[in-house]
Amino acid sequence: MAPSRAGTREDFARLVRKEAPSLKVQRETEDFCTLVTKRRAELLEDPNFDEKKHSPSLLELVKETNSF
Repeated sequence: MAPSRAGTREDFARLVRKEAPSLKVQRETEDFCTLVTKRRAELLEDPNFDEKKHSPSLLELVKETNSF
């Protein structure tokens, strides 16, 4: 879970693809916690809040299995 500040989430996804090719990003979820969702809604009122930079999202990874 991370915000996309300075590309950290994207860097993590790239690192997963490079270092653990059996893991795949299955889904990216922004609404994963009611507390975070509530706080995000409050912060949308703040002109300094940049949702793309400051809101975390959850990356769900799955391990691919070989089926024979």
